[in-house]
Amino acid sequence: MIISLKRIKRKALINPIFWLMVSWSLILGLYFFSGIEYSQNISSNTIIYVSVSLITYIVSFYYGTIINSRIIRRNILTSKELRINTKVLFIPAMIGSFIWIIEIYRLNEVLFGQRIENFRISLLGVLGYIFLSISLVIWLLELTYSLRYGSYIRFHGIVSAIIFLIPSVITAGRQSILIIIVSSTIIMLYSLRFKIPYNIRRSFKIVIVCLIAMITIYLIYISDVRSGVSNKIALFEYILGSTTSQDTINFANLFGPFKDLIMEGLYYYSHELPMFEVFFREYDGPKFLGFFQFHYIGRRLPISWGLNYDNAWYYIDLMSERNDLYSHVWRTALSSIIVDFGRIGAQIYISILGILSGRVYNNYNKSETSYNFVLLAIICTGVIFSIQYSPFNETGWAYPLFWILLLPLMQRFKIIRIRGNNVTLGNN
Repeated sequence: MIISLKRIKRKALINPIFWLMVSWSLILGLYFFSGIEYSQNISSNTIIYVSVSLITYIVSFYYGTIINSRIIRRNILTSKELRINTKVLFIPAMIGSFIWIIEIYRLNEVLFGQRIENFRISLLGVLGYIFLSISLVIWLLELTYSLRYGSYIRFHGIVSAIIFLIPSVITAGRQSILIIIVSSTIIMLYSLRFKIPYNIRRSFKIVIVCLIAMITIYLIYISDVRSGVSNKIALFEYILGSTTSQDTINFANLFGPFKDLIMEGLYYYSHELPMFEVFFREYDGPKFLGFFQFHYIGRRLPISWGLNYDNAWYYIDLMSERNDLYSHVWRTALSSIIVDFGRIGAQIYISILGILSGRVYNNYNKSETSYNFVLLAIICTGVIFSIQYSPFNETGWAYPLFWILLLPLMQRFKIIRIRGNNVTLGNN
């Protein structure tokens, strides 16, 4: 990845295909070279299916960049560089965060650094989380404005980043942290092409160093507390059916207090393909027509329809039990898509996603607005997330995506205000 960043054109940093190759190369590389051996060997059928799926997305993506269609309607936000008044969006995000926090503490026993057992949330809490999620869009827009126009990030933008991380901190989660780090990194790496004043660059470096230190401390603490076991290697070997080489253990020990974090990273990003092998070979449940990925809709459907999220997990649990494996593991986005649409239908779904993301990329090439840029950064983050499971499964990614897609409509109905900037895009 480092070699690629030095050699490729800057435009590739905002191209979903680049991040697709980087992320999937990561899990492939760690599978072969992490020193962790899995009892499930990847079959030729699985290799072919994964390869066909990746090629399907790539081909449909580039088809989406060249077709002349109105799949995504153009709006003033997508065709002209305008600055969104994010303070209007900040108010519901702040209110939503207060509501979510109150409901979580009202219905659950919360201990810092530990998962919440029998997690409960009310409808009011769900609505609070939906509005809270717009905070990621605010942060990314304010970060983009700061880098493009050489100004400090406004206070409400920084607070929005904190708001977005609150659910992860309270529930001892890490996905929101990963999402905000990846999306912000993509924006910052690409924005290096802009001429940013020295004092702004210096302030960014200070903020980044502080954030990295805080996040690292948090991750180490969570790693030590959340699982409640003293021998994590034995735990992972048990739930993943794996064995760890002594060389890998010795390597992790070199990092002292970071050793558990290193081992978790190796296990987390090396088991996707062998676990998908089991899924691809054994899963025989019904199709859930999208409601497994979009479980926030499926959970509200009548149980008699058989499309409920918990019903899907019933079949996944059965499959895992037959193979003596832990069911709640990462199997890549392909598993989530297959649960919804089957092995053949998954290719159609992937094609649609490829075309739509290709259209977004094409829109940005035609008009390098901040709106198009942030939307594309979120899509790139989702592509990276696909090595774990479908990004649409993760509300910390899906809700911000839905919010940013709604902004042109909100602007059209004067819910949000915009103003111009004296800037010539592409020449800064």
